[in-house]
Amino acid sequence: MQAVFYFCFNYIQMMNKSTIAIKLLLILTLLLALFHVGISLQFISTEVAWGGRVKNVQQLYIVETIAFLVIGFFLFVLLMKANYVQQYLSIKLIDSVLKFFLFFFLMNTVGNLLSTSITEKLLSIATALFSILLAQVIYPFKKKNKHAIS
Repeated sequence: MQAVFYFCFNYIQMMNKSTIAIKLLLILTLLLALFHVGISLQFISTEVAWGGRVKNVQQLYIVETIAFLVIGFFLFVLLMKANYVQQYLSIKLIDSVLKFFLFFFLMNTVGNLLSTSITEKLLSIATALFSILLAQVIYPFKKKNKHAIS
């Protein structure tokens, strides 16, 4: 067990923070998609996901279709950024799309924090996490070399 932990620890240390952030975003995005599958199959109440604004099944399918399209597009752009799939967009356009999503997640976080629903306030933690990770992907933190001559 100790050898597995040692291997994982060393593997993570070799990756840069941007790579780790992309992998975490991919995992969280897949979990978000599963959450929306639960909503679509009505295992999860629309009170939880849409704050009670969805009034009938037809509206549910419309908003969930839009949610799946947005999640799919976000996932595809992340995969291109990570070079897991062929880049059909320029890196500049990929970064612009990711900046739009960063703005979207930041606004969503603010909106969730201002909501009267306790569930949406709790969801602000998830949207804030998406924002932090996405900012790390777009604007990777680079360590300054202490020994470099200025």
